[in-house]
Amino acid sequence: MFALVPGILQVVSPTEPSVPFDVESPAYVAIRFVQFAAITLLIGCVAFRLTVLPRFERSLGSGESKGDESVLRITAWLFGALIVLTVAQGARLAAQHRVYFEDGAWSMGTMRPILWQSGWGLAWLIAAGSILAAFLAVVRIKRAQRFGWLLLTTALVVLSWTMAMSGHPAAAPTPRVAMAIDALHVIGAGGWVGSLFVMMFMAVPALLRSPEAEGHQRIAKLVAAFSPTALVFASLLSVTGAFAGWRNVGSWSGLFHSDYGTLLLIKLAFVAVIAGLGAINWQRVLPRLGQPSATRMLRRGAVIELAAAMVVLVVTAMLVATAMPEM
Repeated sequence: MFALVPGILQVVSPTEPSVPFDVESPAYVAIRFVQFAAITLLIGCVAFRLTVLPRFERSLGSGESKGDESVLRITAWLFGALIVLTVAQGARLAAQHRVYFEDGAWSMGTMRPILWQSGWGLAWLIAAGSILAAFLAVVRIKRAQRFGWLLLTTALVVLSWTMAMSGHPAAAPTPRVAMAIDALHVIGAGGWVGSLFVMMFMAVPALLRSPEAEGHQRIAKLVAAFSPTALVFASLLSVTGAFAGWRNVGSWSGLFHSDYGTLLLIKLAFVAVIAGLGAINWQRVLPRLGQPSATRMLRRGAVIELAAAMVVLVVTAMLVATAMPEM
């Protein structure tokens, strides 16, 4: 059959062996993307519930109904994200098994070196425990039991740390510092982009079910409550991203003349798009909120921001398995 490569048409023999499955394979990248997306949503739900919703409720008059999590269905989204994350966690174990043993059958003999004799396996096991703890936390939240949100927050912090344990930070000269920076980077992304998703796809539709004028006024108050959260988490994302990016590329040559640097530049370009749209909303849309036209502008801009964020997550999933430039 024929395979098209840059500028050259090559004939490939039907009997030529296929490319081995590895951590850079599209299927493995897709699994990591799903993991990143689920964790981003989980952190966004927590950030929205613990930082945005209290400010929003304080901004409402005593006679207005509150926008509690039962109305916004946060717990349902938490369960959904955890189910997706559980599936992705299992798929990642299967993918890692194939990386090591290609098409070999699963057995205790093949699983032992992956799970019990490697840093990757330790990270996977801790992540699995964190996911289980998160499920228990959401059950407690749904039953209005104490410490549910604290347990969920702790589980997500640990889960963010495990994402760094199996990536480039583990090979850094000071791995604990590098992993802490990367974990904070994940938290920053979830707190900013994840809470934006929660606001636009859970809170805003719920508020629009109110009488029209009242709903748009409440949306204005909600966005005002969201802005400090977005600013804090976006700043955390930017600072940790700058540290991690420079640590990994090491030089301007590494940034502009390596595959890793190229992917990082693409990621930075889309992050700039998200930040730019956020700035436009803050400068032009926020002062006009309370009117139906401003709400429409807000929703259109947020959809573009979230689409750009999805591209950033895809590129991040690719960066994890891309070799860093030589120092």
